[in-house]
Amino acid sequence: MSLRTARLTACLLLLGLPLAAGWLSGFPPGFAEMPPQTIYIHPPGFSPAAYALLAVLLVAAAAFFTAPQLFGFTGPGPSDLGPFDWSLIPDPGQRFPAWGWAGLGLLGAGWTVAWTHPASLGRAADHSFVPLWLGYVLTVDALAYRRAGVSPLARSKRAWLAWFPVSAAVWWYFELLNRFVQNWIYLGVGDFSAFRYILGSTLAYSTVIPAVLTTAAFLSTFDHFRLRFARHPPRSVTASLSRRACWGMVGSGAAGLVLIPWYPLLLFPLLWVAPLLIVSGLLERAGLPSGAGNLLRGDWGPVVTLAAAAVVCGFFWELWNIHATPKWIYHIPWVNRFKLFEMPLVGYLGYVPFGPACWALWMLFTPSRFHE
Repeated sequence: MSLRTARLTACLLLLGLPLAAGWLSGFPPGFAEMPPQTIYIHPPGFSPAAYALLAVLLVAAAAFFTAPQLFGFTGPGPSDLGPFDWSLIPDPGQRFPAWGWAGLGLLGAGWTVAWTHPASLGRAADHSFVPLWLGYVLTVDALAYRRAGVSPLARSKRAWLAWFPVSAAVWWYFELLNRFVQNWIYLGVGDFSAFRYILGSTLAYSTVIPAVLTTAAFLSTFDHFRLRFARHPPRSVTASLSRRACWGMVGSGAAGLVLIPWYPLLLFPLLWVAPLLIVSGLLERAGLPSGAGNLLRGDWGPVVTLAAAAVVCGFFWELWNIHATPKWIYHIPWVNRFKLFEMPLVGYLGYVPFGPACWALWMLFTPSRFHE
């Protein structure tokens, strides 16, 4: 399969399936509101059993990230990070670059405005998310440079800049899926015009993938991620999935996207998993790395690093959201209690597949020259 065909297939599946299923099942009231005003799907109440099950998974995930030897990883070894263009090799002794200091300034200013919302700034105070997270990206990129002597920004400014428009499109896609499940809603945007909401949201969403991939680059400079997850008994001696396995992933993800509009309260976790399955399967068919080959060889380092990066970003997204205006809140079926900031603690599990999904979507929807 050519990359062009893979992209076209991905667009048809990712967009066409949930919209067609929504048309057949009936779109939720207010589906096309801009900005979204109200939650129309009312989730069921708290379930101790559901929360306990996810809490066990959360503890297992934490153990996996911190003690991989408990899960069959046999010891330190070099991870094959070659195809993952965010990966860096440690080279200590570098100076903290100028863009890092600029990032720290933006981060501090954005954080202050987000939490204090000074009246003197007027409506500009509603858009603190962009300088805050641009500051985060620059700061973490500089920390990666400090540890490795190179960073995503220093290595390729064009590829780094390309992250931002791709990121905006990717998060708008997840916003589309959220219109079915309504797991999160935004407060403080009721008086926004549609144009202001779309423009402000697009700028904010453009920082998501840069934040995740820059954090992955920083984490990849640590031996824990580069070495500890590199030796697991492989399931296959091949470096890529079979044709049947690829289409099995695509089919499973496609089924998930079809079912989400019909059963949004039950299948809301598929919002994060189904797109990853589709895009990963198509990447493999197009001959591009999706991370699956690394898993087959027993080298989990790249995928684990991406997952951990999303969890780190998730912590800061939720931290800086807690006193922000506008802000988001969650309505997650059965588990909407025992929160760390606005997010139910077990909800952080959703960031685990989100990290690999960010990288896979970037790989599929950007020109090949940015991956060299």
